[in-house]
Amino acid sequence: MSREEKIRYIRESRFYSLAYRNLETCTERELDDMIRMIVRELQKEEISVNENQVTNFYVYLN
Repeated sequence: MSREEKIRYIRESRFYSLAYRNLETCTERELDDMIRMIVRELQKEEISVNENQVTNFYVYLN
């Protein structure tokens, strides 16, 4: 992923507010760290949604 693509991805993310720095002055490592943080947050949400679906399914069965 190019530097421009990384910056665009971070800006288009709804977690952009967590990127508290001026992205143009960030190092490649800082951009990569921000992208990893965004991916982790998205994974947490996915796990939460899956757990909710399982809980709702059990409630439906009972």
